[in-house]
Amino acid sequence: MNIFLNAARCGVAKRLGLLALAVSAVCGTLDSAFAQGKVFEKGGKWGLMNAADNKLLAEAKYDEMRNLDNGWLKIKLGNKYGLMNPVGKEIITPKFGSLDLKTLKNENFLVIGDGKSGVVSTADGKEIIPTKYDAIDLYANGKYEITLAGKSGIADASGKEFIAPKYDEIQMGDDGRAFVKLAGKTGILDDKGKEIIPPKYETVEMQKNGRAKVTEGGKIGYLNEAGKEIIPPKFDAVKFFTNGRAEVKLGTKTGYFTTDGKQIVPAEFDEVKFVANDRIEVKNGGKVGFYDVQGNLLIPCKYDGILFALDGRAQVKSGGKFGAVCPPSGTLSAGKEYKEYLAPKYDDVKMMKMVAMAVLAGKASYFTNEGTEYTIFDEPAQGAPMLYRVKRGGKTGFVDGNAKELVPCQYDSLQAFSENVALAQSGGKWGFVGADGKEKTATKYDAAEAVKGGVARVQAGGKWGLVGKDGAEILAPKYDSVKTFVENVLPAKLGTTWGFVAIDGKELVAPKYDSADLMSEGLARVTLTGKVGFVDAMGKEAIAPQFDEAEAFKNGASNVKLAGKAMIIDKTGKEKK
Repeated sequence: MNIFLNAARCGVAKRLGLLALAVSAVCGTLDSAFAQGKVFEKGGKWGLMNAADNKLLAEAKYDEMRNLDNGWLKIKLGNKYGLMNPVGKEIITPKFGSLDLKTLKNENFLVIGDGKSGVVSTADGKEIIPTKYDAIDLYANGKYEITLAGKSGIADASGKEFIAPKYDEIQMGDDGRAFVKLAGKTGILDDKGKEIIPPKYETVEMQKNGRAKVTEGGKIGYLNEAGKEIIPPKFDAVKFFTNGRAEVKLGTKTGYFTTDGKQIVPAEFDEVKFVANDRIEVKNGGKVGFYDVQGNLLIPCKYDGILFALDGRAQVKSGGKFGAVCPPSGTLSAGKEYKEYLAPKYDDVKMMKMVAMAVLAGKASYFTNEGTEYTIFDEPAQGAPMLYRVKRGGKTGFVDGNAKELVPCQYDSLQAFSENVALAQSGGKWGFVGADGKEKTATKYDAAEAVKGGVARVQAGGKWGLVGKDGAEILAPKYDSVKTFVENVLPAKLGTTWGFVAIDGKELVAPKYDSADLMSEGLARVTLTGKVGFVDAMGKEAIAPQFDEAEAFKNGASNVKLAGKAMIIDKTGKEKK
C-alpha cells in the first residue's frame, strides 16, 4: 500500500469517525516513519507531537495531515493546503486549493500550489523561492530557471531573481552564461544576468576562443568576448587567422576585417592578398589596386598592373600603356589615396630618383610627382652639390633632392658646379649661380670660366678680370689676357706686356715683360728683350732676365744657357756645381 495514500486515508477515516483497527495499524505505520513527530487526532482535527516524549509540536487544528518525504507533512485547513516541516512549523500556510511536492536533485522541495511553483529548503525549512511561478527547473550549477506568464528568467541558489522572467526561452550553460530568446531572436547573458549579447540574432554559437558566431538572415557575423559585434552578420563565410585578421566572403567576393572589428578591405574583390610594406593587393575583373593594412584605399582597383618603387611611387599599366602614381605628398604617407600624376598613355615609364622617365614615340621626358615635365634631367657629378640640372621649355635650371626648383629654369645653359658655384648663361652673357639657388653674379660677362681656388676669370668688353665665388668682382676687367692661377698667382697681359696678379686681385707686378709663364715651385719664368729671368710669388724679380734660355724650376733647379754655355742654376740664380 502506498504510504502517501495511507496517510490520506488516515486523515479521512478519522474525520469520519471510522476508528477501525486496520486504520490504527496504518496510522501506526506512519507514526513510526516520522523521525521526530507523529500525527495525532483530537476532536476531528489533526496535530503533531514528538514521537519520543509526546511533546506537542503542532496543535490539532488541521483537517488533514499527510506524510511526505523525510517527515514533511502536507497539511489542510478548510479547503486549503499548506506545508509543515517535521518539527511542526508551517513553512507554507494553508492557502492553496491544490498542493504537490517534488524532491529536486539538490534535495529541496519543488512546491506546486494551485499551479504555481516555488522551492523550499529541506535543510532549514525556509522558503527559497516563493510559490508564484508557472514553472521552476533546477540547473546542475544550483541555479533555477523560473517561468512566469510564458516568460523565463533565472534565480540563484539562494532564490534571488537575478534575471527577471522576460525571455521566451532561456538555457544556462556550464560557465554560468545563459542563452536567451526573445521574439525569435537569440542573445547571451553573463553570469550576473547582464546582456552581453542582446537577443537580436537568429542564432548564437559560442566559440572556444571566447568569440560568438552569430547569424541573421542566413548571414554570418562574429562578436568578441565582451559581446561587441566585430564582424556584422552579413557574410556567407568568415575565416579567422592568427595574424589578427579575418577573411570574409560575400558570394564570390572577398574582404578583410581585423579581429578587433575594423573593416580593412570591403568584401567586393575577387582576390585579396597581403604583400610587402604593409600593403594589400586587391583584384577585380582582372584589374588591380591596393589598400594599406589600416584599411585606407591607396590605389583604386582599375589598373592592369602596378609596380612599386622603393620610395612608394608606382608605375601603373592600363590598356598596354604606362603611367605613374604617388602618395599625395610625394612621399610615403599613411592613409592617403595616391594621385595619378601621369595618365597611362606612355610607351614606357621608369621610376628614377625623384622623377619618372616617360617615353612616348621614342622621346623621353622626366616628370616630378607634381607633374612638372622636364626634357633633361642630369644627375649631379660626384662630390658636387645634390642638385639636378633640368631643362624645361628650352631653359635650364636646378632642382633639389625634393624635386623643388632651387634655380628656376630661366637660363640658356648651366654648367656643372665647381666649388658650389655654377656658370650660368642667358642671352649670350655669363654669370654665376650658387648651390643655394641664389644668383651670385648677374649674367653680364661676355665670357667666364668655372670657379677655381675661390675665384673665376671673367671677360667684359674684351678685357679680363676676376670674380670671387661669392660673386663679388675682385678685379675689374682691364687686362687683354690672363692665364690660369698657379700658387695663387696668375700672369696678366696688358697691351703687349705681361705682369702678375695675386688671387685677391692685387697687382703684384705691373705689365712690363715680353712674356710670363705660370708659377712653378714659387718662381715664374719671364722674358724681357730676349733674356730670361724669374719672378717669385710676391712679385719680386728673384733672378733678373739674363739667360738666353731657361726651363721652369723642377726639384729646386733650372736648366739654363748663357752665352752658349749650358748650366744648372738654383733658385738664387747661382750655378750648381
